[in-house]
Amino acid sequence: MDSCVLPCLTYGAQTWIYNKYTKQKYGHASVLWRSILDLKLKDKHRSSDIRHKTELINAGKHAQQLKWKWAGHMIRTTGERWTKLVTTWKGPKGKRGRGRPIDRWTDDLRKVAGDNWIQAAGDRAQWRQLEEEAYTREGP
Repeated sequence: MDSCVLPCLTYGAQTWIYNKYTKQKYGHASVLWRSILDLKLKDKHRSSDIRHKTELINAGKHAQQLKWKWAGHMIRTTGERWTKLVTTWKGPKGKRGRGRPIDRWTDDLRKVAGDNWIQAAGDRAQWRQLEEEAYTREGP
């Protein structure tokens, strides 16, 4: 089941910003699993139990791992590629707008690897160690 549904759920996940809205959307993936397995909501099956019994992969966690791997790959590329330039770009100087700052693509990477995540991603062994630490628990 994962070979068909999981790629559809995580298509383009490397470029997504993981905020409350995105995590909520992955929570709705359990509705899809329940529909496929013909389980009723009133039977009170937990999503974690469904994933454990059917050996399904948590789509949200898988998408975050894809993003983590893409970030490491992108930073380790040689040359000045567009993806690397856009990621490391600092933005215009000046006053910012009112309200809460918007979530950035690098925010969840910084939660795990710290502010110098670019240097950590340059070292493949250190990046893999950080990935194991981040995703053996519940995730960033």
